[in-house]
Amino acid sequence: MSTVSTTSTLPVVIERDSKTVRNARLKDAATYLLLILACTLTTGPIIFLVATSLKETYTRTVDLSVFLNPTFVNYAKIWNEHPFQDWMRNSLLVATAVTIGILIFDSLAGYAFARKRFRGKDTIFFLILATLMVPLPVTLLPIFLLANDLGWIDTYRALIFPALAYPVGVFMMRQFIETIPKELEDAARIDGMTDFGIYLRIILPLCIPGLAVLGLYTFTTSWGAFLWPLIVATSDASRTIPPGLATIPGQYNTDWGLATAATVASMIPMLIIFLIFQRYLRQGFSGGRSTKG
Repeated sequence: MSTVSTTSTLPVVIERDSKTVRNARLKDAATYLLLILACTLTTGPIIFLVATSLKETYTRTVDLSVFLNPTFVNYAKIWNEHPFQDWMRNSLLVATAVTIGILIFDSLAGYAFARKRFRGKDTIFFLILATLMVPLPVTLLPIFLLANDLGWIDTYRALIFPALAYPVGVFMMRQFIETIPKELEDAARIDGMTDFGIYLRIILPLCIPGLAVLGLYTFTTSWGAFLWPLIVATSDASRTIPPGLATIPGQYNTDWGLATAATVASMIPMLIIFLIFQRYLRQGFSGGRSTKG
């Protein structure tokens, strides 16, 4: 009887296994299909952007066959006939200075809010986060008037110093530092290390993934800033890439080949930086640290 029962249930088990395998394959196929669709939607505009930059044209888009016979005349024009080198230099200088400043100040502030005890700490932290609810256009006029009184218009100082007030960075570093075990700091204090020594030798090395995420986010934001640089950078001596690109279109028509070439060229530094720091970015987004336990 047991042999008959086992033999009768065997086809049922095989059928269930085949259904499981079939469902798994359908799930994988649907996943890959969605990934391909998302990749196409993401890279499609970039492909057409690059294609348009490889042909002298006043039309918005060109045929993808341009990749078979490309021309780099637009890149030569944007580099030689326009102050693109000045825009690139200004953007690199401003974005680098803003990123370094924010990493220093926000990591120090995050360490203080995460580890120190002082009166009104929670209130001050709440007020810092509350500034995120203030729209940027509301602050443009008072900051412009202040920069004008200080004589900072059309200078790097007007582009760098207002951008150092970055509440998101303070919040990110506070949350990241709170995940670091306090036992490491207690052991360092037993060895006679000062608070700044703990910050410099214990906190910062463990915060490298978080600093990488904050640094890339800050650099990207500063690199693509348009409204404030458009207001205070009135000449090519301090103008960055985004407001510089706004000066390329003509009065009656737009050389889309030239404009897209400038846009593609402005993307290259960001791609290089992402490739350099992608390992730290993965660690930062996953929150991985071997010391946590």
